[in-house]
Amino acid sequence: MDLSFLIVFFAGIASFLSPCVLPLIPVYFSHMSGVGLEDIKGNRKLALFWNSLFFVLGFTFVFIIMQLVISYFANIAVFYLNNTIIYRVLGIIVIIFGLHMTGLIKIKKLLREYRINFKIKGGTFLTSFILGFLFGFGWSPCIGPILGSVLMYASQSETMLKGTFYLIVYSLGLGLPFLIFSFFIEALTRLIKKYGKIVKWVEIIGGIILILMGIILFFNKLSLLSNF
Repeated sequence: MDLSFLIVFFAGIASFLSPCVLPLIPVYFSHMSGVGLEDIKGNRKLALFWNSLFFVLGFTFVFIIMQLVISYFANIAVFYLNNTIIYRVLGIIVIIFGLHMTGLIKIKKLLREYRINFKIKGGTFLTSFILGFLFGFGWSPCIGPILGSVLMYASQSETMLKGTFYLIVYSLGLGLPFLIFSFFIEALTRLIKKYGKIVKWVEIIGGIILILMGIILFFNKLSLLSNF
């Protein structure tokens, strides 16, 4: 069993629960459906599910492109730098991201929010895909450390195909809750109300996971997870 895929999947779920994603989901749902949340009933829920699927496909496409680009430059770097140096640098960066998420250190650049204003009328597969596409490029810093760590981790995979699978699994962890809650909007509302009680622990656990991933990268022990 490759434990790293499971870790990446839960990293996606942690991104969904991040403070810059979960509270905004009603806004995304409302735009994808083209109506207010109170009007999403019956057949509109099924339509929202399909629009949510295209939203997920939109940011998945972006994440895969990011991974391919980063892997390409990582392969080039191998020709100029020692492999050990690359692993050490990436490991340190991921560990710093993890420390930031646990709250042990705070990086001001990662506390700022970057949001893209989306003014195209929603309610269609195309606009949902574009919204997901923009979400992938304009993700807020709350999921930036997690996504960045997954991208760095994937860039050191044995093959580019495996690295691509990492980003697909990450996107599944982030996107599956979108699809589930498109049918259970009422449950989503209750979750958001209770959100403040769990966000701190979600971030701390996510930060610890990133620190462990960073240590594994630093010592070039990726095989430990693959052979778990």
